[in-house]
Amino acid sequence: MQVDDVRSLASIAALRQHCQWSCVLQEIQALLQALTSVRSDRRKSPPTLPPAFVHQVLESLLDVLVAGDFQTKWEAAKLFPTLGEAAIEPLLALLDNDDLDPEVHWFVVRILGHWPHPQTLQALLSCIQTHPQEEVRSMAVQVLGSQGPSALALVEDLLQAPSTRLQGVNILAQIRSPQSIPRLLTLADDTDAPVRASAIAALAMLQPPAILSRLVQALEDPAVGVRRAALVGLTFSNLTDQPTIVAQIQPRLWDVDIQVCCQAAICLGRIGSPAAVTVLRSALQSSVLPDPFALELVRSLIWIATEPALDAILQALDRGTLSASVAQETITLLGRLESPTLKPQVAQWLIERLHQQEGTAPMAAPPHPRFDSQGMISALGQLQEPIVIDGLIPLLAQADPKLRLHLVAALRRFDGVYARLQTLASQPSSEANLKQGLSIALKEW
Repeated sequence: MQVDDVRSLASIAALRQHCQWSCVLQEIQALLQALTSVRSDRRKSPPTLPPAFVHQVLESLLDVLVAGDFQTKWEAAKLFPTLGEAAIEPLLALLDNDDLDPEVHWFVVRILGHWPHPQTLQALLSCIQTHPQEEVRSMAVQVLGSQGPSALALVEDLLQAPSTRLQGVNILAQIRSPQSIPRLLTLADDTDAPVRASAIAALAMLQPPAILSRLVQALEDPAVGVRRAALVGLTFSNLTDQPTIVAQIQPRLWDVDIQVCCQAAICLGRIGSPAAVTVLRSALQSSVLPDPFALELVRSLIWIATEPALDAILQALDRGTLSASVAQETITLLGRLESPTLKPQVAQWLIERLHQQEGTAPMAAPPHPRFDSQGMISALGQLQEPIVIDGLIPLLAQADPKLRLHLVAALRRFDGVYARLQTLASQPSSEANLKQGLSIALKEW
């Protein structure tokens, strides 16, 4: 060790005596950074740190881990791997100390994940099995799962006990090893619903050949979590060669659980076939739909982005069975449509309904109780279809200043509109209300 290193260790020892843990950490960080820089400058493999140095720094870091605040602990945890395997035994001792704050155990578990040795893996396994704090057990599950296939043998111990079987399945899901598929297929029939749901979710990520039939079977599971996990798995499966899959998913649109209903709609939207559109359209025609479900049906049809899917949405809006909030959100989503073949149709529909709302339609019709003019104008601006410019300009004659503000914002999105407004404003034949609206719009431009 250099003289400066000895001085730094002395400074760290003095700060420890005064329990200035953030300062202790800063000194350790500076010392390790200096040593790292020296090694880098020498451009050779880093020498082994002297045991006395490692011991003193390790003792200081352990003190910080026990007594520091959360942020100090967080930063200290990053430094333990620098000290090598010498840190394992003292960390395991902390984990065995039941008198320590569970937060300390949580950090110890995170740190131990850096050394995938049998000793540390066994400690993580014991932590999952016996630690009284859920947060610590969850961290151990996460760390053990990050070890990859090397942890598979240990997981079997967790799977044998009903109290830890769910944690074991969650670790298998995290490892994502084909070796675990046979075990997961067995666990998909477990008597415990959360275990079945986690096993189904894990299998869906692995996508073995046998999984599709198992996911379809799980659609009829009595547990909500299992049905939803099956639908999530189907959502991300390749279902192009499954002609009956839409009919198998359809009943879940009317599940007793709203989340299952919504996930079924998402799944059908990802399938995107004509049969899926027909089923989603039929569901959207229902007279009473919970708002979250109705909105998910709309999103799924927009995702499909075909003319029949769009027709289903527009007809639902015109029918007036959607709530005001869902109708407005639907119009917002239509404004974000990117399909070049569908945007003109949406724009034409919006401009017609906008004039109906404002009482300026060629054929008088009452305003729609679910539509909002400002929202429709914003959607038209986002679509940027030039065919609506001639329909937007006359609305500047309307007296509502908020409406006019939205009109100006929408018209700004089109090229050449400012010059057209100037021309119209200078024409004597323009109506007085329109001239006034044009003048205000030009000033606000």
